[in-house]
Amino acid sequence: MSFIILLLAGLVYFVDNNSSDSVEVKISNIWVNIAWVLYDYKNIKSFWIVYKWDEPLFLRLFLNRKWLKNIDVQINNNIIENVKNALTNNVLESEKIDLSPVEKIILLLKL
Repeated sequence: MSFIILLLAGLVYFVDNNSSDSVEVKISNIWVNIAWVLYDYKNIKSFWIVYKWDEPLFLRLFLNRKWLKNIDVQINNNIIENVKNALTNNVLESEKIDLSPVEKIILLLKL
């Protein structure tokens, strides 16, 4: 049993290390394309931009899906206005939601 667990841990480590460090995101007037997956605006409930002090950390999209409820995409100050303008016209911007304690720990430890 422990051999199987070690084998699975090695596989997860291998897949994680071989994944790309950046993901291409495109926003049009009818969809958001994240890593070659299209999300229509009708499938996005709302969005929220997470800030750390005055610097945006990531864009969180809340989806109308059964298993995948939200997607986080890292953003910076250079594109924040364009992203906000494009999404505000088509998707509801949710009220500020605090990060969960687990998310705060992850940000603190930079995992």
